[in-house]
Amino acid sequence: MDSEGELEGVESSSAAERAPAVLAHMTAVLGYAIPFGQFLGPYSVQLICGGESPFVRSHAREALNFQLTILGMLLVGLVLLPFGIGALILVVVLVHSLVQTVRGAQAASRLEPFRYPLSVRLLQQ
Repeated sequence: MDSEGELEGVESSSAAERAPAVLAHMTAVLGYAIPFGQFLGPYSVQLICGGESPFVRSHAREALNFQLTILGMLLVGLVLLPFGIGALILVVVLVHSLVQTVRGAQAASRLEPFRYPLSVRLLQQ
């Protein structure tokens, strides 16, 4: 499966699935204001709406996997902070996170599948 193709197990989706799928991505932005918000948002959407819709479940799982990957990248940046390159890594990772989160929400609003680039898929179906 390529990054622009269909997600496995997700055939078609309806307009009713649009809002929860967009929320799965955009609630990850809560992490900028609420501790662990970047995980709680997508996880909550998966728990509440994921059982009813494979489309919502796939978007929530992608958002959660991406946020876990971002956490790992931020930890690497923090470790490298004393060596001078950590600050650059932190800025690049945070900007990448915000841009990709918006791209994921846009894809969900168009009822399209979305795969985050540079994301380790820890949570499978």
